[in-house]
Amino acid sequence: MAPDLVKERLASLPKGSRILDPMCGSGTTLRYANDAGHKAVGWDTDPLAVKISRTWCRRFDLKELKKQTSVLKTELEAQHTSLECRFSGCPETAKFSRYWFGERQRNDLNKLSILIEKLFPTGRTRDFFQIAMSRIIITKFKGASLAWDVSHSRPHKKKDSNDFQTIPEFFNSVDKMIRIFNKFPNRLDASVKLRDCRKRCASEKFDAVITSPPYLNAIDYMRGHKFSLIWMGYTIPQLRKIRSESIGAEKGMRELSGNGRFENVLKRVCKGHPTNPRVENFLLRYIFDCESVIKRMQSLLIPKGNLFVVIGNSTQYGTNILNDKIFKILGLGMGFSLADETRRTIPNGSRYLPITTSNNRISNRMKTETVLHFVRT
Repeated sequence: MAPDLVKERLASLPKGSRILDPMCGSGTTLRYANDAGHKAVGWDTDPLAVKISRTWCRRFDLKELKKQTSVLKTELEAQHTSLECRFSGCPETAKFSRYWFGERQRNDLNKLSILIEKLFPTGRTRDFFQIAMSRIIITKFKGASLAWDVSHSRPHKKKDSNDFQTIPEFFNSVDKMIRIFNKFPNRLDASVKLRDCRKRCASEKFDAVITSPPYLNAIDYMRGHKFSLIWMGYTIPQLRKIRSESIGAEKGMRELSGNGRFENVLKRVCKGHPTNPRVENFLLRYIFDCESVIKRMQSLLIPKGNLFVVIGNSTQYGTNILNDKIFKILGLGMGFSLADETRRTIPNGSRYLPITTSNNRISNRMKTETVLHFVRT
């Protein structure tokens, strides 16, 4: 989500509006809503996204954080005996950690992650230190793992050994985060929950929803996020289940085959090469998920409430998929009117996968994105 898009939409809303981002990711909407004096609420099904948003969109007592950092440093220095391996109960996760992390980094992360949980059982301080740890794992190049491109969700094993200094780099990460919060303090706390926006929830009401939904076959964030989440108590089987149930997953639903309503939408949003049965199954599932999201947003918005959707189009095995058209068709059919539709070119330097040359496969993907402004009728 581009910050300028969020700021433009927030500027049109009355001060103190209640803003929801139901697929909040790293919390861009929430942070700018906080800065503008609105009440920000975020949901996501990705556990790391929730922790990132909670951390970047909350207030911290920096003096207390520095004290807790000293406590953690003292405990780490005093920990001479090895702690129980956190993966002892899951052979698949243990195998994953052995393949992707060197022995020294694996041992340091094991000790660090367990001590963080022991010293800070719950709350924002625990999230803060876990995100500081994540920042040295999910990197573009050199980091605590043996992989490159983890931050772009395209991890590949680049080396078989690692001289990365995990503990010193973790404390460097902590110091950098404290400096950022000192320079850019939060005015308010956002409320961020691990929640699936497709499912029924408490009868909360919002003045506006600002969100950028996942695209079919776009970015598989869990491929990178699992490198950190295994050090926060999650197992590979648990993360596989979360990934398979996420919006945009390449997974079909047999019960949707033959559903005339969804198949009609499918025909209207595909162009280019004919879809094969496998792609059709993925797309039917995506349409079903998008309808579930819009239906839930319709129930959560106040009358005349605003729904802003920022979305790009994608390609699935040679088929161009008009994701923006999916939302337009479904939104107009479910109690929304379309107040505005704009398209913007995504600057190369602002893309999730920045373009370094003009002649490569990535440069031809997602050059533009559409901003749809719906109003609940």
